Amino acid sequence: MEKIYNVLGKKWMGPIVDVLRQRPAHFTEIATTISISKRMLSARLKELSEIGVVERDESEGEILYSLTEAGKELGASLDVLRDWAIEHMMD
Repeated sequence: MEKIYNVLGKKWMGPIVDVLRQRPAHFTEIATTISISKRMLSARLKELSEIGVVERDESEGEILYSLTEAGKELGASLDVLRDWAIEHMMD
């Protein structure tokens, strides 16, 4: 459990998962959508890949990032957490 908290607690993890929940996306598209530096995005995608949340598909020289099944389940869990935060932490 500690590993998942350490990874998901980092800045940008939630927004990256949110982008990829909509549909698979290219690196530049993710960076532009959430205004993250390419260096930071690269590091975060690597971490999400290492825990089995994101996968990259390279075909014809283009890389497309998408959520794994575990990543899709995580996205649903983040919805529950977001709803809780709205109910209990928003003024």
